[in-house]
Amino acid sequence: MKSLIRSIIGGFFMLIGTLQMLGINEVVSSNLASGWSTPPGRWMTTVLELDLQGLFALAVVLMLAGLLILTVEYIGSFLRKKSRSSVLPDRIKETKDVL
Repeated sequence: MKSLIRSIIGGFFMLIGTLQMLGINEVVSSNLASGWSTPPGRWMTTVLELDLQGLFALAVVLMLAGLLILTVEYIGSFLRKKSRSSVLPDRIKETKDVL
């Protein structure tokens, strides 16, 4: 049950971060900077000019946190299934010996 709750939380973090990133992208693309330098680029220069770097960082953190939670839960469920399947044949062998 805990695994399901963690997966739902990770999914919501990913969803919220993605929607926030889409919103930032919509605002930035409609207000592109006219002058920029090459290292940060036009898109990032516009983010900095509009003071959206805090929201951008939050969106990235939420997306990465959601991805991390989902990855950990996926690997954990895979390992739990693997350990259950390796125990099952031993129990079957024991019952065959008794019969």
